Amino acid sequence: MQRNALGLSNNELEELARRVAWLRKQRGWTQAELAERCSSLRSQLFPPVQLPYVPHIRRDRIAKIELMANNGSGRTAARLISEYELRLLAAAFGVEPCWLRGGQNSGTVFLWELSWPDAKAQQFAELIAYHEARSCSRWVWSEPLPCTLQAPAFSERYFAVRAASWAVTSPPVTENHPAVAMNAVATANRERTLQRLADGSLQFFAAVPIATVEAIVAASDTYGALPRALRRECLEWALEQIRQFPHTLHVVFLAAANLVPFRFWTHCYESHYVSGGLSSWSDRSGATYFAENTKLVKRHLALVQAIYRSAAVREPAEVRELLQRCVRSLGTMRTSPLRSREPTTRRKREGRRAQRSKQAAAD
Repeated sequence: MQRNALGLSNNELEELARRVAWLRKQRGWTQAELAERCSSLRSQLFPPVQLPYVPHIRRDRIAKIELMANNGSGRTAARLISEYELRLLAAAFGVEPCWLRGGQNSGTVFLWELSWPDAKAQQFAELIAYHEARSCSRWVWSEPLPCTLQAPAFSERYFAVRAASWAVTSPPVTENHPAVAMNAVATANRERTLQRLADGSLQFFAAVPIATVEAIVAASDTYGALPRALRRECLEWALEQIRQFPHTLHVVFLAAANLVPFRFWTHCYESHYVSGGLSSWSDRSGATYFAENTKLVKRHLALVQAIYRSAAVREPAEVRELLQRCVRSLGTMRTSPLRSREPTTRRKREGRRAQRSKQAAAD
């Protein structure tokens, strides 16, 4: 038996192999390039006294590990993996060892806090992408509009305002501004989601409170710090996505009364997401939790689906009409939503004054 072999079941080893293969392809590396990275990290991760027991991960070893991703097909597939190998592979990819192992059969909950560096956010962005790549559906309950329904410029400004408010009570301990990491994750999620909605490979179900769009229109709460044009652009963006993907993007809105049966959850958390084997939820301090435990994911999926089905505004035509009313409340734009109309208005006023002056001179 391999020294320090991890006691993984066949299913767990298959999952680890799938993650190794997926991350390697995401990085664009060959098996040989991954082996080279592991080799260069070997003496950095382990003290000299341990090195005699740390195996060299060569290209053929990586090939054997990845063969386990296909239900252990082939007699050459790896049957064991050591703790040393797990640490080397994780370090080469820049993720935690638990990322590679997964948590389907454990109660492990991962936490992302705003004070953590961008590299940590990248791990969670890739965890989301990994599960979404293996799922054809996604369910979301969210007080803020999901990032897919947020215009890119709106997201960037919105996260900056949110992060600033959180920093008052919990100042970040790194130089990296948390809004940058949050916006990077949102941007990657939005781009990936829109692509899958377009090719029909994803069914996206989103439940949002009516109070959210009302707050965007009224510029209350967090939205008070966002310009009117930016808020209007966000609602126009959301409306356009719903129109563009009528068969794959399903959005509903909930009145306050619809949320009463779920207040034990919605009072504490402002969003909840379930896709594939991953559940994620965020509290009001900016902390986000991730869980891969199969039983927990199933319970959370049932919760989000129950919230979705209780919505007051469910029919696509009603959803579009609600957003159209909100856009009209913010006024219509004859130019780009982000372009200020103040210069045009000023020129018109000046033109009217000049016209009156000419008229007075003529009289």
